[in-house]
Amino acid sequence: MLIFALIISLVLVGISILRYNKIFNPFTIEVYFTIFFLILPQLLIIKTVGIDNEFFYSDLVIIIYVLAIFFGTFLNVNSFKLRAIENVSIINSLNILLYAALIMPMIPFLLQSGISAQGFRQFYETVVFSKYASFFELSKLVLYFIIFFKLINRQKFTIGFFFLFPLVFFYGSRFVILDCIIYLCVFLEQFKNLGIKRIIAACLLGALFIGIYTYLQFSSRYNMSQHLISYFDIYKNQSYVINKFLNGEMEYYYGEIYLSSYLKFIPRILWEDKPKQFGFAILNYAIFPESAASGYMPSFGLGTLFADFGFFSVVFTGFVNGFFKNFFYRIFLKSKNNLSFFLFVFPFGIITSAFLLIYLMLDYFIRLARGRPNLEGNADGQQG
Repeated sequence: MLIFALIISLVLVGISILRYNKIFNPFTIEVYFTIFFLILPQLLIIKTVGIDNEFFYSDLVIIIYVLAIFFGTFLNVNSFKLRAIENVSIINSLNILLYAALIMPMIPFLLQSGISAQGFRQFYETVVFSKYASFFELSKLVLYFIIFFKLINRQKFTIGFFFLFPLVFFYGSRFVILDCIIYLCVFLEQFKNLGIKRIIAACLLGALFIGIYTYLQFSSRYNMSQHLISYFDIYKNQSYVINKFLNGEMEYYYGEIYLSSYLKFIPRILWEDKPKQFGFAILNYAIFPESAASGYMPSFGLGTLFADFGFFSVVFTGFVNGFFKNFFYRIFLKSKNNLSFFLFVFPFGIITSAFLLIYLMLDYFIRLARGRPNLEGNADGQQG
């Protein structure tokens, strides 16, 4: 059944590429994680390691989620053109100051871990379970803003880009690098009009970088087959938790997991008594309490989504994600500026929205101080 899920996913990817005439479109940006980190690793393990477990309901959840995203992209409402954030130089200067303030407390962890691929991984594994975990999450988002504000504003690769982009490797997480590469590919495809062949070449180059980086991180700790099995844990844990809910061994959380996940952005140094059980960690403490208490927090994939409202939350979330990605993409096509780019490529949520609202307010007051508060003006944001 998992092969069937892969076939459906690839067919829908092909349809979406033909529909949008872009590789990085609303559907592919939403569905890539499911394909590359749930379906393909599991199928690869079946072939190479010989583990051949069938999890019907887990595969069904994957298929339903992928279909829900796809159909969500077909719900169209009237889009509109957005004004760009104009005062990029000033706002990015403030972003740099904020970024420095966020990373300063984490630098001792980085230096203690060592400046190497293995050290970066150790830094990641240490800091995400420290009281500075929120700083880690916020700082990577601010770094994305700094990089792409500058890139879209200049419309070319500057020395600043080549200084800033390598910082994503210091985070020790392949997902941080992958996100940044995807955002970069969207920029190349949309602003620089790179064709499909060149975009595929850029993707392969990015995959090669991530593969080498991953090997350097784990080669001395695991052999590659062991590391491959670590990806299998996501699918296995997803299947395990879904079966527990369907068998009546666990009660649904009715939104508690999703709503509490935003607690990760509140620094523990500001709220020392912040609960340890929030977001997907709630499942870890419920299912693997001893491992969770010791800091081991495996991912449950789509099982985390399923845990709130079962199949309903899978369908609803997939459909809503597909709808918003398509809606923001249509706004982006009309606007082609920094604000619409961020709305399209970044995960839509409270924190991203809060940052964008702050940027808009700052931009407005700067224009007001300069005597240009009206909503007409430079639509491309090519100032500074």
